[in-house]
Amino acid sequence: MSEQSREQHIAAFARRVLRFRGLAAVTAVVSIVALAYLSLFTVTGQWLDTLIMYSFQAHMPFQDVARTVLHTLASIPALLLFALILIVTVLLRKRFALLVRIVALLVVSNGATQMLKYLLVRPDMEVGHSLANSFPSGHVTLATSVGLALIAAVPQRWKSVAGGVAWVAIAFVGVTVLSLGWHRLSDVLAGILVATAVALLVVPSEWRPFNDHFRGRSPAVLAWLALVVSAIGVALMAWGSRTEIGQPVSAMQITELAVTVQPGVFLAVFSTVLVFAVSSLSVLGVDHLAGN
Repeated sequence: MSEQSREQHIAAFARRVLRFRGLAAVTAVVSIVALAYLSLFTVTGQWLDTLIMYSFQAHMPFQDVARTVLHTLASIPALLLFALILIVTVLLRKRFALLVRIVALLVVSNGATQMLKYLLVRPDMEVGHSLANSFPSGHVTLATSVGLALIAAVPQRWKSVAGGVAWVAIAFVGVTVLSLGWHRLSDVLAGILVATAVALLVVPSEWRPFNDHFRGRSPAVLAWLALVVSAIGVALMAWGSRTEIGQPVSAMQITELAVTVQPGVFLAVFSTVLVFAVSSLSVLGVDHLAGN
């Protein structure tokens, strides 16, 4: 490839990345707004969010192991330590511009989550126990921002490995805080989306040869398919349960539904797939900023 042809390819890539940044970031922000409205300010959203959380508590296995990991490797201090290690590593590599972007990702995304927690008030619509607002999840935002920062920080040959580690870590923290009753599904999804929106705006794009990076549409197609199928599954379970939910919605009603196979088990399964799908799209979206 001639120098002129290579420059043209890089310029075309830069334009594609710019369009992708804007579209993907706007999609994430719109999704956060929609989640906030539906889950906080509608009766249906509040009882469905609570029902899903109770379903996780009733049916998800290995809670003791999950609790141990969440209190150690995935605790706030541990995640902050991982973030500090990333920052020091990038500093030692003398990638100062990248360092600024990674710090911005960590500070802005987690700052935005804490601000949203403060500004948003979850009204009491007589749904189950009176629960304070926890939208978005601080644990999930921190885990996502650290995972996406890892993708940006590592050398090119480690991008795919970093993406896999980030995906598993983000999804694990999301599913775990649900199963332990720390957060609702909307909190988890919003936490992922907040960090993703910031990452899409600040993580640098880079040109790298095709043979340095596994690329293809299959992972994204599978992730979108999983998202659509799991979202439809959650919607169908909610629709089927609507006749059993009265007004006001008591905690006993929600608990009785949660412990049954349908919708309890199905909601837990579909919601788990949904968390993994959104985590995957988050990682793939940031990885997409590096192309060829």
